[in-house]
Amino acid sequence: MEYNFKQIEKKWQDYWYANNTFAAKQDFSLPKYYCLVEFPYPSGQGLHVGHPRSYTALDIVARKKRLQGYNVLYPMGWDAFGLPAENAAIKHHTHPARWTYDNIANMRAQLQRLGYSYDWSREVATCRPEYYRWEQMFFLRLLEKGLVYRKKAAQNWCPSCHTVLANEQVIDGLCWRCDSRVIQKDLTQWFLKITAYGDELLEDLQKLEGGWPERVLAMQRNWIGKSTGAAVTFALEKPVEGAQSLDVFTTRPDTLFGVTFMTLAPEHPLVEQLIAGQPQADQVRAFVERIRNMDRLDRQSENLEKEGIFTGAYALHPFTGQRVPLWLGNFVLADYGTGAVMGVPAHDQRDFEFARKYGLPVKVVICPKGEELRAEELAEAFTAEGVMVGSGPFDGLPNVEGKAAVAAALEKEGKGRATTQFRLRDWNISRQRYWGAPIPVIYCEKCGVVPEKEENLPVLLPMDVKIREDGRSPLPETPAFAQCVCPRCGGPARRETDTLDTFVESSWYFARYTSARNTQAPFDPAALSYWLPVDQYIGGVEHAILHLLYSRFFTKALRDLGFFPAGLDEPFANLLTQGMVLKDGGKMSKSKGNVVAPAEMIAKYGADTVRLFCLFAAPAERDFDWSDSGIEGASRFIGRVWRLFMEERERLLPLKACQATDADAQTVEARDLRRREHLTVKKAGEDMGERFQCNTAIAAVMELVNAMYLAREKMGNSESERRVFSSAMATVLTLLAPITPHVCEELWERLGHVDTLSGEAWPRWEAAATAQDMLTVALQVNGKLRGTDHIPGFLRKKYAFDRYGDYHFAPYGHQKGQSHGFSYCYFRKSTQFRLVASLDEKPGYTILRYDSGKALLTLERDCAGVEHPGGSFPLLDLFFAEGGDTEVFDGWFQAMGIKPRTEKKLAGYSSWYNRYQNITEDTIREDLTGCRSLLCPGDLFQIDDGWEPKVGDWLETDAQKFPHGLKGMVEEIHAAGFQAGLWLAPFVCEKDSAVFRQHPDWLLKVNGAPWCCGCNWSSFYALDIDNPAVLDYLRRVFDRVLNDWGFDLVKLDFLYGAAPFGNARESRAARMHRAMELLRRWCGQKQILGCGVPVMPAFGLADYCRVSCDVGLDWDDVWYMRLFHRERVSTKQAINNTLLRRQLNGRAYGSDPDVFFLREENCKLTAEQKRTLATVNALLGNVFLTSDMPSRYTDAQRAEYRRLRDIFEHAEQVKVKTEEGTVCIQYLLYGRPQKLLCSLF
Repeated sequence: MEYNFKQIEKKWQDYWYANNTFAAKQDFSLPKYYCLVEFPYPSGQGLHVGHPRSYTALDIVARKKRLQGYNVLYPMGWDAFGLPAENAAIKHHTHPARWTYDNIANMRAQLQRLGYSYDWSREVATCRPEYYRWEQMFFLRLLEKGLVYRKKAAQNWCPSCHTVLANEQVIDGLCWRCDSRVIQKDLTQWFLKITAYGDELLEDLQKLEGGWPERVLAMQRNWIGKSTGAAVTFALEKPVEGAQSLDVFTTRPDTLFGVTFMTLAPEHPLVEQLIAGQPQADQVRAFVERIRNMDRLDRQSENLEKEGIFTGAYALHPFTGQRVPLWLGNFVLADYGTGAVMGVPAHDQRDFEFARKYGLPVKVVICPKGEELRAEELAEAFTAEGVMVGSGPFDGLPNVEGKAAVAAALEKEGKGRATTQFRLRDWNISRQRYWGAPIPVIYCEKCGVVPEKEENLPVLLPMDVKIREDGRSPLPETPAFAQCVCPRCGGPARRETDTLDTFVESSWYFARYTSARNTQAPFDPAALSYWLPVDQYIGGVEHAILHLLYSRFFTKALRDLGFFPAGLDEPFANLLTQGMVLKDGGKMSKSKGNVVAPAEMIAKYGADTVRLFCLFAAPAERDFDWSDSGIEGASRFIGRVWRLFMEERERLLPLKACQATDADAQTVEARDLRRREHLTVKKAGEDMGERFQCNTAIAAVMELVNAMYLAREKMGNSESERRVFSSAMATVLTLLAPITPHVCEELWERLGHVDTLSGEAWPRWEAAATAQDMLTVALQVNGKLRGTDHIPGFLRKKYAFDRYGDYHFAPYGHQKGQSHGFSYCYFRKSTQFRLVASLDEKPGYTILRYDSGKALLTLERDCAGVEHPGGSFPLLDLFFAEGGDTEVFDGWFQAMGIKPRTEKKLAGYSSWYNRYQNITEDTIREDLTGCRSLLCPGDLFQIDDGWEPKVGDWLETDAQKFPHGLKGMVEEIHAAGFQAGLWLAPFVCEKDSAVFRQHPDWLLKVNGAPWCCGCNWSSFYALDIDNPAVLDYLRRVFDRVLNDWGFDLVKLDFLYGAAPFGNARESRAARMHRAMELLRRWCGQKQILGCGVPVMPAFGLADYCRVSCDVGLDWDDVWYMRLFHRERVSTKQAINNTLLRRQLNGRAYGSDPDVFFLREENCKLTAEQKRTLATVNALLGNVFLTSDMPSRYTDAQRAEYRRLRDIFEHAEQVKVKTEEGTVCIQYLLYGRPQKLLCSLF
């Protein structure tokens, strides 16, 4: 019988709907799991291909959790109000309500056709009065609490959409919906006071670490943007109506005596009064008109040319009483802070440039200790720490202490106070469009602004209106709506005709699902307490500072209003941001003609095939490229499972998953199939649960199906063998049921089961069942392998290079066309890759040798000396794949079940190539000061080698260099807003160290002598990680560095010293892996940047890892060093390494390509070489460290750093193409195609 997916899928969809199979239970004593995907807006196009990707991923989780005994809430609804629906309705000459409800019906049918296990009894649509009536009530309660207010100000206005936009909805100066240029328009609008929760929104991000992607957390931290400083009041020389003074906020109150001018935003409300009667008033007005319509982001850009104009007015200095001229500047925004800033040109680079441009005075008020700075001699602003001068009673005070002292003095005199400020702005929720929830406010000439009474809610949006073709709202021209009676005095009044921003509806919908049919209240308290927070949420990263931030705010506000439980601080415990679905390497779009319609795919292949392909192509959080061959392959696999069942149905018994026993597995084939069955359950359970990697779970089931096809030829028809085969088939169906539910339910029923598969329990694997029979095989790598015979003996002795690389383990052929590597290799032709890779190196490193002359690839296992206990073991455990590099490398890591520990990119500073070992407390502080004006909050400030007395002596600092230790230094780094990092080489010690002298028994010995690992320092030696005393010492080292001193990251170097050799019990690869696991245990959740570690042992254990050799201060080192292998100090080779190992980045760990340089001094690289190094690092690594002295950067170097940093943080869709030695790196930056050309050296 052929597989008729249309008939089978309809059968089971009808069954689930009729039986309300997936409704959440009302039994609150059960363990709960609430999973939710961002609800869609009802599009006329129906589902796009991105919907099945994220929806299927969560449906699999929901189905699996039910099998595991959880009470699962998995609802669906519609984000039905807003511009998209209204604009589409206008375009199609229909009413938005009809358009919306028709689209809801269509999309609901499409979702049901995909077999999603939604609880449809809780469906909501935000355009329905029974939903938005509660939103209107929230508005009134927030208004009563002062969290909603109305003000007139310049607003972002989209002339195409005819509505206001929130700051978060303006992207690169364009409307987020229609890409029209946004202008400024003065309007009176309603605002939600989200800034009242700024501190809590920022602080509670810590609670989400580990559950939310670091990228989203970083975006929210940056958007909230908390600054600490002081508010300062400057009296106006000539007070104007309604204002006696101007307030400014500054993070540098220590520079207050250096103020020589003030700059106001052109939109500042006092501008007109300040310029009244001034001769330059018309010029000022023209300046204001020009600047106010500039792009707001451009006005905040570091690269903006600063422009200003003098108003003719003055303020008075709060301490000295001196006149301070008031200027307008294009770089000051009215809604950021107070809309006015003080100008301190001697100590702020922006102010310095502005003062030089317009001839304003410069006054020095901070000098380096023991030095004098003259204003006329300054080439740039002095921004480092120092001592206060020219500051009256504060002279001689360190400026860091001066900040608090000045703020206290201001507060004492009633002229200011210490305070904080946020980059976050209050949320404008007024929209001048029709299709939205009416704002429940009335305007009465007698009573003013009057809130509607709650008993009159909902304020209904009228349906009988004439929709305007230009998009303007018809509500002001609809008397039946706009004209009303004042609820306070009973007189004639007018309704608010603006509607609420649709993001208001999506900020609390997750809570309404918990009691969606409650008509007496928005929520049932018991249901809220049981279900919230959402356990797993899936949404787009594009909403990081929109929907996700707003939902967090609403959760806290509704908690404080008493609607949410007192202890509920966050709405979503875990967040997954889904990747994009691409076609031919690019984003799908109608204009490109590369759109894939899910409905067409379902009609052609069936829902199960679409579900399977969407999740098998790549992990849900990653982008994947749609391929017709891929969906064909998914269809073939389902057909393969169907055929296996049908061809063997006479053999099959109605067993459940893993029901066959050890007693049933009598033959070698039966034991092997049962072992594979239990191993598959183990892997699928881990990957579909803890790892959220359905693709690797599917791959494991595919392997089990393959094993069943092979086993059926060898297994007989005895009762016990039938039980083993039937149990395996039941396991295949149970594991695939969350992914391909229709075909699995059908085959489960045909297997003879009465109850449906959706009500089954998730299978349990047994450790005993996974044991493998053994067969003895002896392997040995013959001979003492060196490969350094071409290098002069005196150089080998001096540099001990045979100890650094792999010369000791693999010979170098020195013949053209011969090469070798460890663990993996790939062959590339155009854009196609053939990957040969090891899946498990613990039995011994895989050595891959290639002879291009013979077109011969030879593989060896480095396991000499390892004694095996008998039985069999895999000679080689390999992965082969052919396709695009993303496809083959994703496949390799999926097959290994490895994912990186962090997605976070890491930028910052390292002291090594700046100072080398010549570091002290003073030099570190100098560099920290320089970094304050260059780096961003959360960046890394890493102290490299030189802090310790000797390499190996890690428990104390060098008393001469760091007499006060490192704990205080870490506190200073943290106070500057940075993460603190420290260099260590844990598995080695140098010959002059106390560890070497006092603990000779700690050293790893070969033939009775300590093993030298290299010539650095006084030469250094390996520690024996089999010695308990060594492990105890290292445990104490990491406890001191990470817990006592407080470092956030450790850069761990020369890690190969842990495993230069194996022994009878373990290969050197297994030993290295064990060492990495020890480091992971000792470091806990603190970050590891690994260096000098072989490729695979660090996979999934190090947060970041060096993938290149060390860069140098020149291009390729001196001639004799080039005689050695390529893993040496060389900028040239470092770039090669980064290019050719780029596929490890974001899969094994975050790749560290070593540092880059922008400086001129002490660097022999050309400008082009520096630019190539830095750009390659920015594009292909997840670590981006400079090792210059930031305090010495010129303006041009700072601008170049910002350019590179922009690439590092925002480059997308990076692709590398190589042809005849030329490398072209293509990428998108803010949607614009860019490329870098360089050579493979």
